[in-house]
Amino acid sequence: MSRIVILALSAAATLATFSARAQEGAMQSESRDAAAAYMGTANFLVGRIASECLVVVGRPESPQDYAAIWQSRNARYWIAARKYMVKRLDAALASGGTAKRDSVLAEYAAAIRRDGEASAQSWITRGSREEACMQAITVIDAGGLDVTQRVPIYNELEALAKWAEQ
Repeated sequence: MSRIVILALSAAATLATFSARAQEGAMQSESRDAAAAYMGTANFLVGRIASECLVVVGRPESPQDYAAIWQSRNARYWIAARKYMVKRLDAALASGGTAKRDSVLAEYAAAIRRDGEASAQSWITRGSREEACMQAITVIDAGGLDVTQRVPIYNELEALAKWAEQ
């Protein structure tokens, strides 16, 4: 099973957790939740691999700089996911106050961390640490976690980006 499919499945699991108690609204949808969760998990995965592997493979950039490069390559979708989450949190605040907003944020962050950690571990624990890190960094550098039509939830990501650009 490809790593992109595994990440998409993780995003689906994140969606189930994240959307379980969500109120439906004109702005909010399961599709947008899934796309935002996918981008959040991918971003977490890139950052975690960077923090675990850049030193191991002799790369000089910081994990933050490395993640920023991925974010830049995927800016359309990354910005859309961030815009959606701001709106999602604003809606939670308006409907249930700070407790509701904080609950939605905590659920989202916990799901992203859980799924991102699991994905990162599956990437960097295969074989020797050096080989696994080199392979993970090579995949990310080559665009293996970039949003393209091969991503199983590409249509949802495109729809989210179009919504954000309105």
